Formats: sequence, structure tokens, C-alpha cells
Amino acid sequence: MKRIFLFRAYGDCIVALQSIINSPLRAQCEIIASLHHQPLFDALPAEMIPADLNIQFVDWGIRTPLLRAFSNRYLLHAGTRRELAAIRSFLRNHPAPSGGDWVEQPHRKQLLELGTKHRFHSIADDGPVYTAFHRFFHTVDPEICFADDGLHVAGPQNILVLPSARIPRRDLPEPVLNCLKRMHTMKGDRVQLAYFNKQRNKQINKQQPGAIGYNSFSELVQLVQEADFVYGADSLPVHLAQLLLKPHCIVYPEGGSHRFFTPFTLQHALYKTFNEFH
Repeated sequence: MKRIFLFRAYGDCIVALQSIINSPLRAQCEIIASLHHQPLFDALPAEMIPADLNIQFVDWGIRTPLLRAFSNRYLLHAGTRRELAAIRSFLRNHPAPSGGDWVEQPHRKQLLELGTKHRFHSIADDGPVYTAFHRFFHTVDPEICFADDGLHVAGPQNILVLPSARIPRRDLPEPVLNCLKRMHTMKGDRVQLAYFNKQRNKQINKQQPGAIGYNSFSELVQLVQEADFVYGADSLPVHLAQLLLKPHCIVYPEGGSHRFFTPFTLQHALYKTFNEFH
């Protein structure tokens, strides 16, 4: 039995879940996730969660998108020590199984080990993250229906654009949004822009009239499920599109890493930098 800990951001959680729920080895794994991931997990369609998935959510006091020790922004925050102490207490009371304890990737793993006085293995040491997870869990990428010669299979498509990202520099800028709207409107598609967070919506809607907001994971999942094609930053929404088997394209800043790109975008070369939109 291996024990998998999910401490990182929401997108990382979805990458891990996509491999785990499709894995023939999931019965041999115990998933221990931070409680802050539970609202996202609960928003997923119930039919896609296997009955034999062994997952529990534990409150380590994480109130930010990821464990503070993994983030430069919160590294010196007073809560960092409290979170690490809570994890250390959990590990002391729940000894590691024979297969050891695992975390998603090695970034800041040494700091985690120092703060918890516990050894962890990492799943994705280098290269594409999805590939590493699929290799670890013996998972095969599910097929996403898509016509390589274009988006239009039958009639106008519902195009969903999700510009928001956890890291602000990855947010899709206004010229990219205008280009996407113009390109798909000319094809007869219906284009919907959806932003996260009400306050940002008030500011952004001045430039993008007709844009809507979503304020929960359930609303985001519903938007993705209702779309025919999704554009988004390299962030949670495109990982949800991969999980929900929706064709999608990643739009990212020049020089951005491809390491977390989804299998679908890599297979079809559906990733574009901001500068490719005019």
C-alpha cells in the first residue's frame, strides 16, 4: 500500500485525481488530501468517482491554495509552521505504510521533510507531469473526441474562455480575448467569457461586456461540462477540461513551461502563446 499526499494547488489535485481514478492500481493506494481540496472534489460529477477510491480529507489548517511551505508568497508566514506541525502530528499518529509516503513532485520536498521530520518520495521528478503520474499509476489517457481538422464537427460550437489563473501573470490579456471572440464569432460560434471572483468581474466587465462570473467549483464544473471547446490559462480550468473530457487549448505567456500541459493539448499541439494572437 502506498500513501499519496495532496498538499498543492487545485490544478495539481486534479492532475493527480485524473490518474488515480482511472488507475487499475487505485485499490493499492491511500489518498490523503488537504481539507481545502474537498469542495473541489465534491463538485466533480459523482459518476466519475470510483466506489473503491480510498480518499480522506484532513484539516492541516491550509487556508491558501496550497501548503504555505511550497509558496514563496507565504513561506515566512506564521501559518507555515502551524501547517507543518499539524502534518508532523498526523504522520506521528499514522505511520507510513509499507509502500511509503508520496507527494506530487519534488519542489520544496526537502523543506517539507525538514518541517515534518518525515521522508517522502515524489511522483513527478522531471518531464511532463501527466506522463509521470500515468506511469506511476499505470494509467492510460482517456480519449477526448476531437476533429483534428478543426473545431466544427456539426454546426456552431459553444466556446468557453476562462481567462483567470492562480498566478496573475498567466491571466489571458484583453487582446487575446478580443482575438478569440472575433475569430470564433466570424465562424458562427457562441463565445462565453467566464471569470472567477466577483470583484474582478466588476473591473473586467468594463472591457468585456457580457462576460459572466463563477464563484464556486460547482459553477466552474458546470460551465466546462456545457461547453464544446475550452480556452484557458495553464491553471485549474484546463485540467478540469482534461478530466471532464472536453477539447481545450492552453494559452500562456511567452517562455512559459510546458511541463503541466495536458495530454490533450500536447497530442494535438493545442497550446499558443499570448503573442500568437493578433
